[in-house]
Order: sequence, then C-alpha cells, then structure tokens
Amino acid sequence: MHPLHVQSVAWIVQSKTLLSTSMGLITLLAFHRFIQEDGRRWYWISLSAFLLAILLKTSVIFLPLIMFGMIRKRLGEWWRLAPFFVLSLLGGMVTLHVNSLNFLERQADVFHMNIGERLLVMIQNLIFYPKMFFAPLNLSYMYPLRVPEIYGQGLFLVAAGFLCLGLILAAAFYRPWREYRFPVFSYLVLLFPCLGLVAIPNMKLSLVADHWAYLPNVFMVIFLGILIRIPDRRVWKIAIFVPLVVLSALTFRHAATFASEEAFWVRVREVNPQSPVPFYNLGVVYGRQDKVEASIDFYKLTLQRDATHFRAWFNLGRAYFIQREFEKAEECFLKAIKLNPKLVSGYLALSSTYEKVGSQNQAVEALERGLAANPGDLELSARLRK
Repeated sequence: MHPLHVQSVAWIVQSKTLLSTSMGLITLLAFHRFIQEDGRRWYWISLSAFLLAILLKTSVIFLPLIMFGMIRKRLGEWWRLAPFFVLSLLGGMVTLHVNSLNFLERQADVFHMNIGERLLVMIQNLIFYPKMFFAPLNLSYMYPLRVPEIYGQGLFLVAAGFLCLGLILAAAFYRPWREYRFPVFSYLVLLFPCLGLVAIPNMKLSLVADHWAYLPNVFMVIFLGILIRIPDRRVWKIAIFVPLVVLSALTFRHAATFASEEAFWVRVREVNPQSPVPFYNLGVVYGRQDKVEASIDFYKLTLQRDATHFRAWFNLGRAYFIQREFEKAEECFLKAIKLNPKLVSGYLALSSTYEKVGSQNQAVEALERGLAANPGDLELSARLRK
C-alpha cells in the first residue's frame, strides 16, 4: 500500500529485493524462536535463510548486528552469531570486488568524494528516506540529488546531522524511550549501506533509490506501531483508514510507471530533467520501435546535457545511417570513437558508412584504426579479411 515500495514490487529487476527481504525476515523470526525456545532446529533454519538472503542480495549483510541486539540480555551466547558474521564478511568482500569491476565510469563525482563530502551525503540521504516515507511524492528511479557543497548546503546538513544524532542518542539512553531502541537501531543499521560512506555503482546515476529503503522500512513500520497506540480499536480503524486510502491511490498511480520501458523513462525525465540518462534511454526505446525521428531528437537532447556521452553519439550516428544521411552518421561515429577509442562497434559502423558512399580505402583504414586501438579483436579482424 505504500508508494515508496512500488519500485521493489512492480519492477521485475528488483525481484531479488523481494526474495532477499523474505529470507532476511525468516532469518530474524527463526532466530527469535531460537532465543525463546533454545531449539537447535530454529538456529539452523535461521542460518540457512541468512545464507539464501545473502546469495540473493548482499544488502542484508548487516542483519547479524540486529540479531546481536536481540540477544543483548544473553550476551554470553554471542558466539552463536559467529557463523552469521562470517557469512556477512564474505558477502561484503564479494560485493566490494564485484562493484570494483563495474565502476566503468569513474569520472562521476560520487567516486571521488572526500571524507567531508561523504559525511554530508550520508546526512542528506539519511534525511531523504524518512522524508519520502512520510511524504512519498515525486517518486522516480533517479533523483536530482548531488554531492553537497561543504560551504553551501553543507552547513544546513551539518545542523540536521547533529539533530539526528541527538535524537538517536536520546533513543539510546533516555529510559522512557527505551522501547524505541530496537526499531530505530535496526532501521539505521539496514539503511547504513545506502547512505554513501562507500559508493556503489548505481550512485553514479542517483545517490538514493526507493528499493534501498524496502527492508529498512519494515522497522520504520514497527517503530510507528510502537509510537502510535490507540486502545480503542474502532478509533484506530478510523484513524488508519484515510492514510491507507491515500497511500493506496498514490501506489496505484505510481505502479503505472513500471508498465513499460517508455513510461519508466518518461517518469525519470519528469523528476530529473537535467540528467542525460532518461533522454538517452528514451532515444533507445524509440529506436527499437523504429521511430527514428523521435530517437534522433532524444539523442540530441542527451548531448545538450552531456556532450561527452559517446553512446549517444554512436546511436545518433546509427539513426542517421538508417536514414541514409551518411555524412552526419560519419561525424557522429568519429566523435564517439574520439570519446572512447576502444569502441569496437564505432569503428565497424564507421567502416560500413564509408562502404555505403563507395570509399573502400577509408573503410579499410577505419578497421585498421580499430585494430590498432583494440589489438586482436576478432570482429574487426574478420571484417578486415572480407
């Protein structure tokens, strides 16, 4: 019923989030039963579920910290969590390794933040997720958040950070608030990987994402359940009816965003109009639909926002090639190759363009340039032999 969770449920790419969350909750429930009944069966169920959760998505690697909080009255048994922490460590190491292989665009600001900027981003993101939980408006796959400037927006974020820290410390040490400790602690622990201390590949597109809040929000709901207590069930039903109806309406509307690839990127463009990403992807969508003129328009809009987008130059060249505007296609392919000398498809397309205008020598020269930049490439070698 909550629109912030639509992305995790309606977007097929995020099926891993649903499955991992399910296994994570089974991990916690089985471990709770183990604590209550001291039955080995529940312990092994919990450990097995945790292994499955990590294999599905490693965003659950901090669950053992929550489990440590569950046995705080029996600290002598902390050693039982050792296998969980070992699995977490292995999952974290694998994730960092895989992420390092996928940092293909390291020029993005998020990969070069200093410690001060990282702390500001963490505060910014920590404010973002609760705000979107209570006011889920203008939801999208990408948000126009940027790395804050230390002497601009940063001053406000520092003040907000001290306020958040004060509330967290109050929940930890102020006795009347002790019942809120577990959900607050759990929410922050599960949200921590998404706050920006360690940059992850998707952050080059957006510093925040709806699906990163899916598992932490379980504990936000638990916190609200403890906070809001109305003994009279009739009053409670009336009080909860209006918010649920409003949230359901927003959820139903937002779900349409995931009905098609076009609707998905149109929504991103509406929320984040300065980013080249939605315009480029809409160009790809319309290209697949054989709407060549529309795709050309969107590739041009992409390049207005980022003139170094070599994929946009290449695809714009392909669109001109389809329209038999070979001079424009040649110009685009040359710019794509200049921006990315390793772009094999660029050399192949440039060679085909020269062949179409009857310039065989230039076609061969383009392939030779491609082989010089990509020694031993099989596709370029095969084309050159023909």
